Amino acid sequence: GPGRHGGSVAAWGRQRGGGGTELLPALKRALSLKKTEGTSRTVVIVTDGYVTVEEEAFDLIPTDVGRLLGDIKLNLDCPDLAQILNEVIGTIKPQEMEVQDRSGHWYLLRVRPYVTLDNKTDGAVIVLVDINMLKRGQALQVRQARMLEQVHEAIFAWDIDTGKIAYWNAGAARLYGYSTDEAVGRSCHDLLRTQDPKLSLVALERRGHWSGEHTYQTKSGAEIFVESIQVLIRESESWLVLETDHDVTLRKRLEDSLRARVEELADADRQKNEFLAMLAHELR
Repeated sequence: GPGRHGGSVAAWGRQRGGGGTELLPALKRALSLKKTEGTSRTVVIVTDGYVTVEEEAFDLIPTDVGRLLGDIKLNLDCPDLAQILNEVIGTIKPQEMEVQDRSGHWYLLRVRPYVTLDNKTDGAVIVLVDINMLKRGQALQVRQARMLEQVHEAIFAWDIDTGKIAYWNAGAARLYGYSTDEAVGRSCHDLLRTQDPKLSLVALERRGHWSGEHTYQTKSGAEIFVESIQVLIRESESWLVLETDHDVTLRKRLEDSLRARVEELADADRQKNEFLAMLAHELR
């Protein structure tokens, strides 16, 4: 009951760790420290269904100490927290979920059973991990991925060591005829029948980027020419090549046709000159 809880709080305040630190004052000092932008903070609460004070994440006041958790309106958007505590204590199985406070700040909420030294479940441990920067980064990646899906150019990423495709946008699907499911996980050199992979690989390994022309083959078997820009980027434990391709097949065919026409005209002009020279010789 509240009386027992009040006694335990008083005992907690008097308790000293191996280093001689008073736990309750140390916790208060830790919670009063100013947070640096871009850093995270973890909050740990041990409870048998009651709460201690964590002002920022839980929006509690000192008079809340000793009250049932279900009777307090918390700053966190987690209406089932009391039920989750009961389930964790009853099943002795931890649970975790992502939650927000009323300002939109993200936390990872972990609830684990609190087991005493004599192997009895005597409450739960609530851990709050600040993941707001991580969630912002994930949201930014989602926005960037959506933007890449809207561009007309073919954009895909592949592992520089294995050639396996890790990302394939809608532009690549339109140009080459392969869906994302068909392309991801396959070697881009095998999929597109790259005629000379070393053409760009050497430059990528030396300078980290390459631009030039490649000849690829589509799903239908058609040969196409692309202007390719490739940039080497670090992704977790591997190096990926981010490739952007622009189809120049029509331009190349027009250039080849024009070049052939120029050669035909030059040949006709040469033949004309030879004929005139021969005619002039005959007329002498």
